[in-house]
Amino acid sequence: MPDDKDIVRSIINVNYAGEFGAIRLYSGQLLMARLLHPEMTNIIRTIRHDEKKHCALFLGMMPYYGLRPCRLTWIWAVAGFLLGITTPLLGKRALLTSIKAAEDTAHEHLGAQIRYLQSHDTILAETIAEVQAEEQKHVTISKGELGDAAVSRYEALVYNTVYKLCQATMWLVTRGASSQLKQSLAT
Repeated sequence: MPDDKDIVRSIINVNYAGEFGAIRLYSGQLLMARLLHPEMTNIIRTIRHDEKKHCALFLGMMPYYGLRPCRLTWIWAVAGFLLGITTPLLGKRALLTSIKAAEDTAHEHLGAQIRYLQSHDTILAETIAEVQAEEQKHVTISKGELGDAAVSRYEALVYNTVYKLCQATMWLVTRGASSQLKQSLAT
């Protein structure tokens, strides 16, 4: 079982990698939305701007915690960009559903991290809470754009696929540490 210091370091690494990938996801979506869904470009641009701030924040914390970006972070970049260019091809609702799935994944992880950090690193907990609040705004934006229409089977499939791809990429980039982190945070 990892010690508290390792868990805190894993949190920062996982968050940096996730934000790095999110930037690429939204860059891919923005590229395709310009062609297929121009009405979505301002929303995607705003979300991507927030992800860039979050990424810079976690990158800036790394030296203090004796970290540097994981060598496998490029996997997030490739996976995020491929997902980003694919979802707009499936339609506007698929694009919005993928935003919701990616942001729900982040929100879930950040919530568990905050609960753990409240008794281990309160400053980091507060910082992550601020990031989580912005991630929740992204969920709210996507829900607002999706409206009150019932979620179709197709949309549920898109949501579950994106959610699981985000989880799998996180596991791969951290070489399984995200699973250990999740277990540690649960106890």
